[in-house]
Amino acid sequence: MLPSQAPRYYAAGVLLSAMGALLLALRIRRRGKPTPKALLVIGVETVLVFAGVAIIGIGLQVDEQYYAYLNTTRFSYQVLIRMNASGPVRLVLPAPSDPRLFDAMNVTNGSASLRLNNTATETNVVLTADGNVSFEVRAQVPSASVDWGFTRLTFEGPCYEGPTCNAAIEMSALSPDFGVVLTLYASIGSGCSSLLLQIEAPLEPGASEYPAQALMATC
Repeated sequence: MLPSQAPRYYAAGVLLSAMGALLLALRIRRRGKPTPKALLVIGVETVLVFAGVAIIGIGLQVDEQYYAYLNTTRFSYQVLIRMNASGPVRLVLPAPSDPRLFDAMNVTNGSASLRLNNTATETNVVLTADGNVSFEVRAQVPSASVDWGFTRLTFEGPCYEGPTCNAAIEMSALSPDFGVVLTLYASIGSGCSSLLLQIEAPLEPGASEYPAQALMATC
């Protein structure tokens, strides 16, 4: 986890303010007759104080942005399908598990659509299209306590450490010879950590399990 850069601003701001305040205090104690040079020096010392306060303010903004970054969950879901023929096709794909991401999954691209299907027994994403199409969904949730899971995944061993998992995908088409090549990349995470889901597979009509990878990434 990368640390906040705000302490550097705090240190610089406190140093400048303290230096300016100290010089002003010493000058007040001398109580010498004001001269143009002395007034110029007083002006510089005052600028040091205000500059230090301004830098501390910048540090506060940096801290605010940093903690907002840590407490924001970022989500992306990218799908590309390539068909070997034209015609209507319907795919049932893995979906994000957290309900706060459901609304973002309802998008269209021309006559094609991507829809979140949430029933009493399952949550999935339904893609319908008549030709090659791609979708890109991006969303943010102002909370770090978001479920990073995806539905329709079965695990063989420590899936989230890199070995292959299986993704349950259904494909409906008019012809049994109809083929679709699916590319799906999804990620969800907060701060410097995220879960990456990757599926690249040629699909056939019917319900099958296809190789997938779910990897934890950190910066």
